[in-house]
Amino acid sequence: MCLVTALLLSLPRNAEASAARRLTVSLTFDDGSANQLIASRILDKYDMRGTFYINSGLVGLPGYMAWEDLDGLKAHGHEIGGHTVTHADLTTLSASEANRQICQDRQTLLSWGFDVSSFAYPFSAFKASVEGIAQRCGYRTARAVGSLKSPRSCAECPVTERLPPVDLYATRTPDDIDMRWSLADLRNTVTRAESSGGWLTFNFHHVCDSCSPSSIRPAVFERFIAWLKARSPTSARTTVRTVQQVITGATKPAVAATPPRPPGAPGRNSLRNHSLEVASSTDSTLPHCWTLANSGVHRPRQSRTTDAHAGTFAAKITMPNGTDGDAKLIPTLDLGDCSPSVTRDHIYEVSAWYRSNTEVYFTLYQRDAVGQWAYWTQSPPMTAAKGWTKATWITPPVSSDTVAVSVGLTIDSPGTLTVDDLSFVDETPPAARPPTPPAAEDADRIDYTAYTDDQSDAGGWPGIVCITIALIALVAGMLDSYRTKAR
Repeated sequence: MCLVTALLLSLPRNAEASAARRLTVSLTFDDGSANQLIASRILDKYDMRGTFYINSGLVGLPGYMAWEDLDGLKAHGHEIGGHTVTHADLTTLSASEANRQICQDRQTLLSWGFDVSSFAYPFSAFKASVEGIAQRCGYRTARAVGSLKSPRSCAECPVTERLPPVDLYATRTPDDIDMRWSLADLRNTVTRAESSGGWLTFNFHHVCDSCSPSSIRPAVFERFIAWLKARSPTSARTTVRTVQQVITGATKPAVAATPPRPPGAPGRNSLRNHSLEVASSTDSTLPHCWTLANSGVHRPRQSRTTDAHAGTFAAKITMPNGTDGDAKLIPTLDLGDCSPSVTRDHIYEVSAWYRSNTEVYFTLYQRDAVGQWAYWTQSPPMTAAKGWTKATWITPPVSSDTVAVSVGLTIDSPGTLTVDDLSFVDETPPAARPPTPPAAEDADRIDYTAYTDDQSDAGGWPGIVCITIALIALVAGMLDSYRTKAR
């Protein structure tokens, strides 16, 4: 008996821990990038399952998985988790916008037939209030990134998450897997964790040959999975499970998101911070609720300027020489805090005061009920203007699947554009409506009116319609006089 006791006391401490505790490994994938399907096929080959955190508002866009891809993941036993609608940094948002990003994303994924109980914070950005929103939206757990020992950081940190976790709504992982991680790094992270047991979660973004700094090569990923498979038979200490299999429990029903601001009343400007006076709390070069959107290979410069039409500040965009694409200042493409809601079939008057040394035009984007943004339409070009000039345009009718829009003046050639005092107004009076749109086959011939006026609100559709009414009245009077004489 004394000999047995002495032998037990002589065992290394890590041997005692590994004998007492098992290691659970979870393989997670953020953002729903299409190249993650390579990883899913490798996991299927080795009979393993992963957790894929999806941004519902990005599904089907170029470079992302389509709806049928998500169905395929589910059919092979992989878990679908939530990751916000548009991959937003939740720490920069109001409580209502963060709620919409988290709750609406989960609500959509549940409506598509997925059993959604796990969440991951975009950019691993969270705070206590955001954790509370994730919990209230029905998630059982939420994953952060970091705070566990990694090959190049956090040397004094724990090697695994506890089970149950220290914080269910901020579970810990090693650093994100990127191109710096070697096969040896991956293996060593597992073997080190086996000495203590617990939960070890790896987080991947892209699975490709150097397509992104945050990627792992498919060959390296498969060699790691094959090695991990050999260490995790049914009777072994190390097992691979989805997050949902680790944090178990009944799936909670969908929780309705905080509704966005309703569409503006007729004649009322729906844009927030339309005079651009309030600065963004996260970027001093931008007005609050506005963002610089651009396309092409160029780096436009955005700044706040005191060369304003009214008030103190305006926004200035500079397009450098020798570049392509465009740039425009638009309301943030969000879920309701900044982007104005709209009513189907209504038309809207868009206006802005501007100065530019090149042609400009309005560009509009539209958002559907899922939260996906897409290009909608643009106005005819408006001439360069040295002095402050008001540009105004009447939009086409809003389509049935559009719930919100974003709009801004666009510059697409080298030069500068200064813009201020923007407006987006529901024009419900008949005098403000354009002619009924033609049939689909004639859609290319639609010519919605755009016009500018220098320091004046006169002109446009109201003036045209008034003249038309006057002409009709004149003709009617002449006809009545003719009939009287004929009698």
